Amino acid sequence: YATLKGLLGETESERAYWNAAAAHLEPLMLEHPEDPRLHSALGIAYAGLGRKEEAIREGKLGVALMPITQEAYRHLADWINQATGAAVRIVPASKLDWLATSWGFGWRRLLDRVDAAVRELQSQSPTGHVTLIGHSSGGVMLRPYLADQTFLGRRFNGAARCNRLITLGSPHQALRATPLRARVDREFPGCPEADRVDYVAVAGRIDPLGANASNFSRRSAARSYRQIMGDPDLQGDGLVPLPSALLRDARSIELADTAHGGLFGQSWYGSTDRIERWWSQLGD
Repeated sequence: YATLKGLLGETESERAYWNAAAAHLEPLMLEHPEDPRLHSALGIAYAGLGRKEEAIREGKLGVALMPITQEAYRHLADWINQATGAAVRIVPASKLDWLATSWGFGWRRLLDRVDAAVRELQSQSPTGHVTLIGHSSGGVMLRPYLADQTFLGRRFNGAARCNRLITLGSPHQALRATPLRARVDREFPGCPEADRVDYVAVAGRIDPLGANASNFSRRSAARSYRQIMGDPDLQGDGLVPLPSALLRDARSIELADTAHGGLFGQSWYGSTDRIERWWSQLGD
C-alpha cells in the first residue's frame, strides 16, 4: 500500500504506511534478531521513510544472516579431504531453503538431505561413523538430527551413524531465538547424546577495532550481541557472542581474532589458518 500511495502522489498516506510497517517490524525483529526476512523488510520500510543509513544497515544484516554460499564452504571441505583422506559432502542449501527454515517443513527438507549425505558417507567410512560440521544456525539444526526422538515428524537417530558434531559460531543459547531454535534448546538441551557423540563447539572472538574486523562488524557487533544475549559488551565473532556459541556441556574451542563469516572479517572459521587451529584441537 505504501508504494501504491507513493505512485499516486499521496505522500502523507505513503509515509503513514511506512511508519506503520516499521512499527510492526521493529518488535518482531527484536524477538527474532536472526531472521533475515525481518531485517530485509525493515530495511525496505526505513528506505521508504528516507532513513538511509538504517535502511542500509538492516539490508546488509539481512544479507549477512543468509547462509554462506556452498562455494565458500568448498575450501573447508577440500582442506579436510586433503588432511584426512576422508570423503566430504556439502549439503546443498539455497537461500530459498534457508528462508524456509522459519517453518518446520524447511527444517525437515534440509535434515532429510543431511540424512541422505550421512548414509552415503557412512557406507564409505572405514569406522562406520561420520563427523558432522555445522556453521552458524546449521549447527543448531544438527542437534535434533542426532537424537533418537521424533522432531517435526522425523526420527533420524543420527547418533547411530555420527560420532562427532562440530559447530562453528552457532547460536545455541539465546535470550531471543526463532521459535524452532528455541524448541531445540528446550527439547535437546546441551549434549543429550554425549554417550555416543563427541560434541565440539567452536566460538570466535574478534576485536571490532582490530585489523581483521570489517566495517560492517564494527557497526553491528554490539547490537547483535545485545539482541542475542542481552549484553552489547560481550565478546564474539561479530554476529554470535561467545556465551551463545559455546554449547552447554560440549567441548569448547575458542579462536582469537576469528570472524563469523567473510562479511564480518577477513579470517573466519573456514579460513585456512583458522581451520588448522580448531581441527588441531580435536585430539585425533
